Amino acid sequence: MSNLLSLLFGCRHKQDRLSRPFTHSNQTYKVCLDCGRHVPYDAVLFRPLTRSEIKRLHQEELVANLATDSSAVA
Repeated sequence: MSNLLSLLFGCRHKQDRLSRPFTHSNQTYKVCLDCGRHVPYDAVLFRPLTRSEIKRLHQEELVANLATDSSAVA
């Protein structure tokens, strides 16, 4: 039954089934031991990031990249 639910809804990435934190290219994550997905992780607060935190970080990266690109052109 749980396999059917995982198939329909995807992996739940339970805390007790995540690896230790890894940092690569300035991004910290844990790996789900069930499905292999990288779960973004906050190394300061020692917890996985929420969807809203991930979205905010991506927006900040886009703004920083735009600022860098525009200063290189000028």
